[in-house]
Amino acid sequence: GFKQGFLRLWDLKGMEYFWGATHPLVGVFLITLTGSTSIIVFRLLSVVMGSLMITVLFLIVRRHWGIQAGLAASLLGILSPVGIFSDASGMVEPLGIAGMLAGIYFFPRKPLAAGFLLALASMTRAEYWLLSGLVIVGMLLVKSDSGKKPLLLVGYIVPILLYMKYLL
Repeated sequence: GFKQGFLRLWDLKGMEYFWGATHPLVGVFLITLTGSTSIIVFRLLSVVMGSLMITVLFLIVRRHWGIQAGLAASLLGILSPVGIFSDASGMVEPLGIAGMLAGIYFFPRKPLAAGFLLALASMTRAEYWLLSGLVIVGMLLVKSDSGKKPLLLVGYIVPILLYMKYLL
């Protein structure tokens, strides 16, 4: 039961550090919302996140290189092995990649939301800690006088510190 502590129903033998909390928490929310414990709920989540991933990829590329490049990037994204093989199985990759791309998309205009989305992506799987860190470093290196970079860091660091406290 819950004798291990808050949100520690299972003893994952350290795997909670590898498989993050975002996917299970979103899954619990969807199970509560739908009233179904079927794997179909997780598969639909993956399909929706995979579709969102392609949409955000299109928006990012269109913003910088135009609609034709956006359409070409979307076509390549549709053929992505992550989208093809993970979306149907209910895995965490589409959720993490969609979070990463959404964070990149929102950065110039909404840095707090961008940082928060990158933090949520970091909490899907251990590899996204490194990837989101590299994305944030890239965002910090972009020449901008907007003064919004501290908001990016706040949006990322606050949820990550709370997650680290939970892991501790």
